[in-house]
Order: sequence, then C-alpha cells, then structure tokens
Amino acid sequence: MWPLRRRFWNFIATLKFRSNKPAVIQIPGEDPQKLKPVAFASQFPDIPISNILVADRVPADEASLLKFYFYKFQVGMYSLFSPMQSGLPQIDSDPQKALDGAYTSSHRRCFPLPVLPDEYRDRVDLGRLAVASPYACYVQRANDGGYHWDWRALERYEHHAGLRSLGVRVLFQVNHAGRRLEAARIDCELG
Repeated sequence: MWPLRRRFWNFIATLKFRSNKPAVIQIPGEDPQKLKPVAFASQFPDIPISNILVADRVPADEASLLKFYFYKFQVGMYSLFSPMQSGLPQIDSDPQKALDGAYTSSHRRCFPLPVLPDEYRDRVDLGRLAVASPYACYVQRANDGGYHWDWRALERYEHHAGLRSLGVRVLFQVNHAGRRLEAARIDCELG
C-alpha cells in the first residue's frame, strides 16, 4: 500500500507546485471590512497553535475557489489516505541516499535538486552555524556566561512517536584565541 500512497502524495506535491503561478494582485479598493489579526488556531482548529497571528479571512481579491476546494480535498485525503504509514524502514542516515530515495524524477523536474551545504558535509560545527547561518538570529547572551540557542519553549509541542523533542538549549563559550563560538553543552531529552 505504501508505494501507492507515496505516488499519490508525490503527485499532489508536484501538481501543486506546477499549478501555482505568481498571483497578480491589484491595489486593493476600499474594503469596509478590514482584515483582523486572529490566533492561528481560530482559523485552523485542528492545529493548536495560538501564539501566531494570521488574517481572519482571505481578502476577496486574493481568494480562489479552485485553491479553496483543492485545500479541502487535500485535508480530507489526509484522513482517508494518510501520507504517513507506520512500519516503514528507517530513513537512511546518509543524507544523499535519503534525498535520492525521497526526491522523485517528478520533483526533480519541478524543483532544483537541493545541495547539501559544506557546513553539513562532515561533523557539524555548531559554533560556526551559530554565527554564519539562518540560525544566527537565535543566538542570545546566556545568563550563565557565553551565548546560547534556547529552544526549550518547544518542549511543550507534540511530536511523532520515535522523534525527539525540539526543546533544546545549546550553550556556546567564546574561544577568544580562535575568535569563534564553540558548543560547550547541549541540554536535551537525551541528557
């Protein structure tokens, strides 16, 4: 059954990508009903995230009935023909083999093949990532000296069985001689 599920959901993903064209949105006219920020959970009750704000509705000039009904179809299919299945083999720990297994020829026609950045090729240097990557914006001065990434607030979010919580704190110490940060301690559910 898994090969059929996989083909179906890969088809949906690539169909959505190929069908999505940039929208040309005109300057909005006077709208007597202004958009209001509301909690994400109020618009998507099945996803209990309340600390992110979204618009209370899609503006009329941006709405698409086709996209609306396709979204409804996709959400309905999640329960009828889930894109996940238990009992499958582990994903290969070699990132290139994992990518080759997941990235079909249809994906390759739609999306450029992802390239593994050099920073991730061998042993990952967290200190370098802390200052020279998209994660740099999360570095804060730590009360106990040095700097840290503090993602412990993510502990309260559910995750799939077999996966680990993202509630992690990485403490960095400054290596003055090398003028760089070095990971000194990682606090996570593994210890």
